[in-house]
Amino acid sequence: PLCVCVCVCVFSDGNLTFKNERLDANHITSVPEDSFEGLTQLRHLWLDDNSLTEVPAHPLSNLPTLQALTLALNKISSIPDFAFTNLSSLVVL
Repeated sequence: PLCVCVCVCVFSDGNLTFKNERLDANHITSVPEDSFEGLTQLRHLWLDDNSLTEVPAHPLSNLPTLQALTLALNKISSIPDFAFTNLSSLVVL
């Protein structure tokens, strides 16, 4: 299946101010390590309805302000103990 999302490339000095990122329903199978670098203000991340088989723990570890994360409707079968360790602001999962 083809990705039906519209993507926008943003060039920055590394301090992006996105607060919400919708990546749901995009047939995503994995999340590269540096996917969320520079998104220091990200509060809500939708990764639901994709084809993830594991929680992207390392990419998520750089999101200290993340408050809500959706992972529903994926193919995740287990969650490592350290998956949400650095997400001290997370209140909705």
